[in-house]
Amino acid sequence: MTGTIIAEGQLERVQYAKLCIIVYYRRPAIIFITILGWLVMFYIFLMATINISTSARGTVLIIAFVYAAYLLTRPYLIYLNARNYFGTSKHLQEKIHYEFSEEKIITQSDDYKGERGWDKFYKIVELKHFFLLYHDAKLMNIIPKSFFKSPDDVHKLRELIREKSHIKQKLRVS
Repeated sequence: MTGTIIAEGQLERVQYAKLCIIVYYRRPAIIFITILGWLVMFYIFLMATINISTSARGTVLIIAFVYAAYLLTRPYLIYLNARNYFGTSKHLQEKIHYEFSEEKIITQSDDYKGERGWDKFYKIVELKHFFLLYHDAKLMNIIPKSFFKSPDDVHKLRELIREKSHIKQKLRVS
């Protein structure tokens, strides 16, 4: 690769909130627990309507409905929490300028300028609309693909990341 890839933009509150839900539900344990929860809830509901005496049926149905309410509201609660966090986090609201080169990434905002070599990244994940550059298991740079000037720049960054074999990668097929 020759030259520098530029990405620039400002993360939006809704983008961040949706990303938090996506990242939460990508974890295998969360997917397993959610599916298991729905199956258990469905089983409880079936048993309550078929095999349980009328005196216990009400209690079991209440448990099933409370659990279903939890499973249904969990994504919404994540969304609200992320939206509220975004509102209090000034660094998430700033316009950010990224420069990607063979050696490093330069990040710049109104009050910050930093450089980080590719060897300092733990993992890079590409989602449909984002690149997530993890510094460690929890801390990451969020780079929406809409920050790039063209789809070709997204492709160039993907290829640049593929060259960095020392970094864990989950990239989309181009």
